[in-house]
Amino acid sequence: MVTKPDDLAFLPFGVPTWVLFLYIHLSVIIVVMIILDTVWRACNVSGKTKRERLGKDGKEFDEISVEYARVNVVMSTEEQVPGPSTRSIEAPAEQAVKTESALSVDNCAKNEGQAEAVGKQEPGTSAENAEQKQKRAMKDARYRYGNYNRYYGSRLKDLQSDPRLDKLPKSWFLCKSVLDIGCNVGFLTLEIAKNYGPRRVVGIDIDDHLVGVARKNIRHYCDKGVEFSGKFPASFQQPPEAGDFTVKFPDNVWFHKENYVLDEDFMLDSVQPEYDVILALSITKWIHLNWGDAGIKRFFRRAFNHLRPGGKFIIEPQEYSSYKKKSRLTPEISANYKAIKFMPEEFDKFLINDVGFVTCQSLGVPKGARKGFDRALVVYHKKDPKSKKTFGQQEVWDPLFTKESEEVEKHKIQKRGHDNCGSDECEGPLKKIPRRDANLDHGMGAAEQST
Repeated sequence: MVTKPDDLAFLPFGVPTWVLFLYIHLSVIIVVMIILDTVWRACNVSGKTKRERLGKDGKEFDEISVEYARVNVVMSTEEQVPGPSTRSIEAPAEQAVKTESALSVDNCAKNEGQAEAVGKQEPGTSAENAEQKQKRAMKDARYRYGNYNRYYGSRLKDLQSDPRLDKLPKSWFLCKSVLDIGCNVGFLTLEIAKNYGPRRVVGIDIDDHLVGVARKNIRHYCDKGVEFSGKFPASFQQPPEAGDFTVKFPDNVWFHKENYVLDEDFMLDSVQPEYDVILALSITKWIHLNWGDAGIKRFFRRAFNHLRPGGKFIIEPQEYSSYKKKSRLTPEISANYKAIKFMPEEFDKFLINDVGFVTCQSLGVPKGARKGFDRALVVYHKKDPKSKKTFGQQEVWDPLFTKESEEVEKHKIQKRGHDNCGSDECEGPLKKIPRRDANLDHGMGAAEQST
C-alpha cells in the first residue's frame, strides 16, 4: 500500500513543525524586549536620581556656580584700595564711589539669586550653604567696627568735598591741635589738614588697613612739585614732639592705628590734655554696639580729659533706630545691643552733667547730605578758666561773625610770627589790634549775653 507523502511534517499531537519554529522565535523576541525594557528603566532611574541631586534640569548646579562666582567678585572688589589716581582733592572720593557702585551691583545680583533659590534647596546643597554662612560670618566680624573701606563712596557720591566741613568754622582749627577718631581712609582729615590751617592733625582708626590707605592718600592731596623729606609724617607711628615740624601741609598730619576706647575706667587718670579739637564723626553707634554703655561713657570721658581747656568735642551721633540693622553682626554685638540702657538721646545730659562740658551746640544737618547720612553735628565746649566768655549758656554760631573772626585770627598769627606758631601753645602777645577787632569782641560778648 503506497501512502501519499504530506508537504508538512507533523509533530506528536498533530502540531506542524513551522508552528514550533514560530513560537520559538516569538519567545526569543519577547525575552529580548523584556531585557531591553529593564535596562532602559534602570538607566532612567539612575538619571532621575542624579538630576534630583543636582537640582531640576541642572538649574541648582548653575545657581551654585553663579553664586560662587559672585562671591569671588565681591571678595576681590573689597580687597581693592579705594585710592585716588590723580593728584587732586576729588580723586579719592571719586575712586571710592566707583568701588561702592561695583559692590552695589554685585550685592543686588547676589540677593536676587538667593531669593530665587528659596524653597528649592535640596539636601545636597547643605555643604554649600554652610560655607556661605561661614563666609558671611567672617565678613560681618571683619566690619564689626563700621570700618568699611567704601564708606566715603557711599557718603559723598558725586560731591567734591565732605559737606560736614561747611558746618565747621575754620577758626576752630586755625593753628590748633586736632584729633580725628575713626578717620577711615583720611579724606576729611586731610581736607582739614590742608585747607583749615591746623598746627597738627592726628587721625586714628582701629583698622590698620584703613590707616595704611590714609597714609598713601597724603601724597594725592599734595600739590604738584611737593617733595617729601625723610621725616615725612606718615612714616611715624606716633607724632613727634612739638617744635619738630612746621604747620604747612603735609607736615602737619599723621595717621596711626589705635583703639580709643580704654579697657578700664582707672586708665582715664593717665589721660592728659593734648588737643584743642576732637572729632568723633559717625562712630558713636559702633562704639556703643561693641563696648556697650560702659564703653561709650568711657569714650566720652577720655575725650574730655584729652581736650585742653576751652577745647571742642565734635560728634555726629547716630539714632538708636539705626542700631538694630547692625545688631546681629557678631554674638557680642547682639548681647550688647540687648543690654543697652543708655540711649543716644541721653548723651547731651551725660556729657554736660556728668562728664563736665559746659555748653552743647547743635550745628544742624549739612546741606547735600545723602539719605542715611543726614545727621546733625553737635559740639561740646570744655571750660577755659582763663577765658572771659560766659559759659553755661547756649552759644549761637553766626557764619558772618565766623568769617570775620577767621580774618582776625589770621592777623594775630601773622603778628606772632611763624616760629612762635610752631610752639606747643601757639600763643603770643599782640602789639596792635585793629579797631574792628575790638568791635567784634564787643559784638561777641553781646551775642552771648543775649542767648
